[in-house]
Amino acid sequence: TALGFNQAKEEALSQPGVSDTWSVVGQAFEEDERLRIRRSWLIGRSTAQRALILEFTIVGVPGAASIDASLVTGSQFVGELCFYPSSSPLRALIKSRGDATPCALNLGPALDATLGQGLDRFARVLAANPWTPRLSFVAPSVCPIRLGASWALVDSEARALPLSPRFVSSIHHWRLLTISGGAPLSICAEWDGEFLTPLAAATPSGPIEDLAQKWVA
Repeated sequence: TALGFNQAKEEALSQPGVSDTWSVVGQAFEEDERLRIRRSWLIGRSTAQRALILEFTIVGVPGAASIDASLVTGSQFVGELCFYPSSSPLRALIKSRGDATPCALNLGPALDATLGQGLDRFARVLAANPWTPRLSFVAPSVCPIRLGASWALVDSEARALPLSPRFVSSIHHWRLLTISGGAPLSICAEWDGEFLTPLAAATPSGPIEDLAQKWVA
């Protein structure tokens, strides 16, 4: 796979499925000329398994694969995911699912209790598959703070991880500060080994707020 051999969807779907209540905790969007990419990060409530649903579409090409409009941040469904064969299974396909219902970012033991736990998990994934470019962090109690000329998220153990400059320069950074109001909040973010890019956030009593920078129509 690292050398570029594609794995067929049929091969992945032939694997045994993992049954759980799957929460869509965040989504990221990329655009490269006419190619659009969406990464949907899911967590199994019972298994605590992380999953990445990766979708591609090409703008202006008839018959091109479409993005699943029913898969949105803040929703959950009971169903089965099949994972692509890997030394550290992460990318998955939806094999079956029930109706979507709203969910919260408070996923209990399925979460990274601290940023340090998220870093430990990322280290284990990299040890198994060094070509993993990013991973989702879902932490239940972090605060955005200013550190000199940059911004970071800090947890209850006073560990701070820097926010990506691209996110800090966007309107969603100010939305994050507004949601927090200086108080701890739950957050889903992508960690690439250098920066965190927040994708969603929620206060203990509030709904999930989508912070993803979506495609420009």
